[in-house]
This record gives sequence, structure tokens and C-alpha cells, in this order.
Amino acid sequence: MVTTILLLFSFLNFISSIVPDCKNGKIIFDPTSLVHLYPENFSAPGPVFPANFSCEFQINVPEGWFARVELSLISPINSQSSAVIFDQLDRSETVFLSESDYFYFIANGGRIQFSTGSNGTKFGFIVFWDKYPTFTYAEGRVNVSDTQPFLTMAAQGGSVLIKAETIVSATIMRPQQVYQLKYTRGFIFFDGPDFNNNNTRNLGTGLQLLNGNTQYVSSGKSMTVLILDVPLNEILWLVFLDYELTKGIKSFQGADCYSGFCESFKLDATNGPAALQVYNNYGVNAISGLSGSGQLEVYIGTASQNKTNLVATYQVFVADPEYFYFIANGGRIEFSTFSNGTKFGFTVLWDKYPTYSFAEGRVNVSDTQPFLAAAVGGSILINAETKVSATIMKPVNDYYLKYMRGFIFFDGPDFNNNNTRNLGTGLQLLNGNTQYVSSGNSMTVLILDVPLNEILRLVFLDYELTKSIKSFQGADCYSGFCESFKLDATNGPAALQVYYDQTVIGGLSGSGHVGENNSSMPQLVFGYFKTFLLTDGNATITLNENVRRDEMWKTVGSTGFISSDNYGTYTLQNCHVKLISSPQNPTVEFRWSISQIDLVGDSWLQVSGNIHGYSPWSKYYNASNPPKLNSYEEFYGTEMNVSYDNRNLWSKGFLMRYEIEKNSNCMFMFLSFVLVFIVYFD
Repeated sequence: MVTTILLLFSFLNFISSIVPDCKNGKIIFDPTSLVHLYPENFSAPGPVFPANFSCEFQINVPEGWFARVELSLISPINSQSSAVIFDQLDRSETVFLSESDYFYFIANGGRIQFSTGSNGTKFGFIVFWDKYPTFTYAEGRVNVSDTQPFLTMAAQGGSVLIKAETIVSATIMRPQQVYQLKYTRGFIFFDGPDFNNNNTRNLGTGLQLLNGNTQYVSSGKSMTVLILDVPLNEILWLVFLDYELTKGIKSFQGADCYSGFCESFKLDATNGPAALQVYNNYGVNAISGLSGSGQLEVYIGTASQNKTNLVATYQVFVADPEYFYFIANGGRIEFSTFSNGTKFGFTVLWDKYPTYSFAEGRVNVSDTQPFLAAAVGGSILINAETKVSATIMKPVNDYYLKYMRGFIFFDGPDFNNNNTRNLGTGLQLLNGNTQYVSSGNSMTVLILDVPLNEILRLVFLDYELTKSIKSFQGADCYSGFCESFKLDATNGPAALQVYYDQTVIGGLSGSGHVGENNSSMPQLVFGYFKTFLLTDGNATITLNENVRRDEMWKTVGSTGFISSDNYGTYTLQNCHVKLISSPQNPTVEFRWSISQIDLVGDSWLQVSGNIHGYSPWSKYYNASNPPKLNSYEEFYGTEMNVSYDNRNLWSKGFLMRYEIEKNSNCMFMFLSFVLVFIVYFD
């Protein structure tokens, strides 16, 4: 009996690892049922495929229908595994990493070409077929005399017809969150009043429009947009104008600045005018800085023909004055002009070195936290166990970069000694994406000038901890907001150093050794100072702070970690986090495993579960009742709460992993049936 049962489990495991054959190199999917999975019984991230596997998947779509493909692709480091998605017009998009990304096909369908470059690639997809949405948005009308565009708030599936006095121009706003980009593949633009007519030209998708920094233009006086799929509470914006107002513009960018916040934008008008279109629900944006060259016109609304809504014109080269600093024996400025009309001048202010001295810093090889200095006018001496490494944080606002020219780094304990080597300035350090390293065990920084109430941060470590890192980026995420960062570790490890008490990894893309995958996004990372180290490849890290400090909304399939705010460092630790199932707060299976925990004195950790406000389950750990490390426990519910109380005692905190799975007893019932079957017939 026991032998039979063991053989059964071995057989079930064997079946789960089988990858379907691809006969004749192609598999065709028809909407014989409204949902198809590949492989059969697929769930993200999918089964492991062997090296050199290749298959084409044909997705057929009848007239009046569309197909949405939710595709997962996770490859090993440096793998060349890819999926190439061809739409109904045979336009392609190549994907090397996909965490349940969405791709849309309309009649007559499209195809996916999948190939693996090495063992270990996980792949699979789900195809959903559905009829075109029947909802019709309010018809739009655009005219040459307009000073405001016609905006469509895409908040559900449907279609919108736009008519123009001459020709329709369409652009699109970049959504607030990176994950929302996948829905813009389902915005199909048609050149004419009818998307159901086979003779109507398909102009492309919303994502193609956004990535092309361009506009779609109708050949006649009308354009139709078919919006296949937008989930509840997601809002994406389309912008329509008469082409007479946009025909001279060569490139477009657009951004939905939710709650008034927008990032920095780079406009390039060397080949013709470049437009930035901005929308926010607060009705106001602040221009906090301008740099570069050229003339910038600001309109309330659109760039109109008669310019009645033009509110300001900036000559960008007369932006805020730059600061440059010289120490003994001075420096020089070489000035030359290339055309008439150049305006130039400067003011020179002399002053003595500031006399204020910061508290001396010490860095060691055993450190888990850096020595951070908040720069004000003065000097600071750093001593190291071996050598001093110095890096610098990019300030919250580019306006303050000019003060970093007044941060002078010296190789030794005395900046007043003529024999002490000058390593460079803070701005040179920042722009070089590098570190300054002392030749001995000390370094001094002379900070000439910082405005009142402004904080610029310096980072010091023992060089033994940083000597293998080839490039550095740093950011002070004031008020919780950080942008996206691109790390390139092709020539060696690349580090991103971030300062803020809570950081949320909103997205991760590219290739390289990052340990986790996007099923854990968004991921809260506590602690004021964090380092993200990419050991190979290329990656883009998106840091998103539009999340409550103590809450994470998670869907089935999510994984991640929870830690105390100073995990790994011997100090006071805190943690209060709530995981909430989404969407619509379903009952799910929460699984967790405690990897490390330091329970000192009467400090404690509590993990509790809720089901729609009712708390039927709780686990309490302390020094006399420690958890079993790396052993998973689980419960079914809608919320999981984690609380750590330090009892005012120092410790190294805790680290735990979690998984969220479907609430289902189907597998148990299946195994029970199989076991009964064996007992009966054995």
C-alpha cells in the first residue's frame, strides 16, 4: 500500500514537469472555449522549459472578438530566451521578461514565437477571448480654433469616435503607474468612423503611440479608438486635437501627473518643435527648474494658433544662475560667443573657509550601515579601518546640484595642508557614478556652501565593502518619492544607494542577478538607507512611494519579504505591516517562513490572520517560544498582520518570506479520491 501511494506521488510530480511537444513547430489556439492555457493547467510563473525549445503559437480571433494573452516569461541570468509577439498587422514586440503582461489581438489574430537559449526558462500564458465591448464614449469634436484638447478618460472597455474640422490628431498620456502600460496595448486606433469595417486602416496601439513619442493622424475627418480592456478604478487618458494645431510638432510626450506630481522631462527640439502635454487632477503644476537651451512656450491647454492661452515664454539659457567654487590658488573662466545677442555676466563673492567641524566619522569592515553626513557649511573627517570610500546622494531637486561643486574631498586628515591631494568635488563624484577612495585610512570633506534648511547627503563606507563595485548611483527620496533608475552591471556590479525611511520597489525589468522577480512587486523595503546591488546584466528599478507605509495590497501568486526596519544591524527594530488580498479582498492562502529572527529579552513577533475583520488566527513568538526557521506555516484569510515589538531592546531584527496562493481544497479532494481508489482495488 505505501509503495503504491509513493509511486502515485512520484507519477504526479513527473506529470507536472512535462513540457508539451510542439508538433510541426506550431500550435494553433481557437476560441472553442473562451479560455485556453498553455501549458495545460498553467499558473504563473509557469513550468521550466529545456534549452533550444522553439514553438510558434497562433492565436486565432474571429470578427467582432478580441483575445487577451496574459504571458509569463522568466529566464536565467544572461539567457537569450525570448517571446516575439506579432499582432494582426504583423508588427512585432520582443519580450525577454514578462510577469503576467498583457497582449491583445483582434481579427484575424496574431502569433507568439517562443524560443529558449538555455535551461531553466519558465514560460506560459493564458488566452481569454471576448466580444468587443459595446459601451460607447461621448463623441468628440476638435476644431482649429480650440485652445483646449478633447480628453477621453479611458476607464472601461468601449469605443470613442472623434471628428475634426480638418484632420484628427491623437496622442496619449503616460499612465501614473508602470504596470498600467500593459492596458495601452489594448487601445486600437482606427483611421475612420468605423472600427468594424475591414477596409478601415488600423493605425496602431496606444503603447506603440506612447513609445514612438509621436501622434496618430487620420487621413480624413474622423478617427475611432477601440478600448478593449481597462479594469475598474484604472484611468488612462487620450488626447485629441485638430491636426492643424499639431502638424508642426515633431515629437510628443505626455504624463498624467496624479495629485500634482510629475518627474523631470527631457525635450529635444533639434529636429523640430517638441511638445510636453501634462494633466493632473489638482489643476496646477509647478515648474521647479529649467536647464538646457532653446525657447519654451507654456500654454494653458494646447498650443493654439492665435496663442490666446499662451501664459509664458522662457529662454532656457537664462535659467537660474549656476554656482562655481574656487579654492587657493583660484581658477579661471574662458568665455566665447558664436553669434550676436549672447547675454553674459557673473558675480564673484570671496569668503573664508567655514570653521564649523562635524562630528568625526568612523567606518569599519564589519558595518551594515554607512556613516551618513548631512552637509552644511563646514568640514568633516572620516577615519576607516582600511580605506575610506565616499559616495554622494543626488538631491531631491536638481536646483541644488550647483552647491555640490563646493564639496571638496581631500585624501587625508587635513584640508589645509598643501600636500594633501584634492580628490575632486561632489558634483564630479555624482556625475562620474563612482566613489572617491582615500590612499590611507582617512578622508576630509570641506563643504563650502549649503543654503539654510537644505540637506545634501554624503555616504561613507570602508573600502573593503565597496572595492568590487564599478558604478554608483544615489538618491535622497525626500517625501517618499523616487524615480526609476537604470543600472548597468555589464562591466561589473552596479549599486543604487537610496535614503528614505520607506521605499517601495514598484517594478523591476531587464536582465541580471536580482534574486527575486516581479511577482513580489510592489515590495516595501524599510530602513532609512538601502543599497540595491546589481551583480550582472542591466535592470531598471522603479521606486514608487504611492503606497501606505503599513499596507501592501497583494494578489494571488504574489511573493515577497517582510523585515524589521533595521534588519541585520544591532539597534532598535520596528515593524508593523498588513498584507491585504486583492482585488476585491478575496479569501486566499497566506504562507510565510521566518528566515532569521533575533528575539532579545521580552521582545516579540506576532503574525495574525483576519477574514473580513474577524481574527480567528494568531501566532506569537518570543525568546521562550521561537519559530522554526525556514519552515512554512499558512492560514486562510483576507489579511495578514505582522507586528514586532522591540521592548526598547537592541537586536538584529527579523526577516520573513511570504507567498499568497489560491484558497482551494481541490488538490486535497483529488488525492483523497485517488487514495480511496487504491485502497479499494489493491
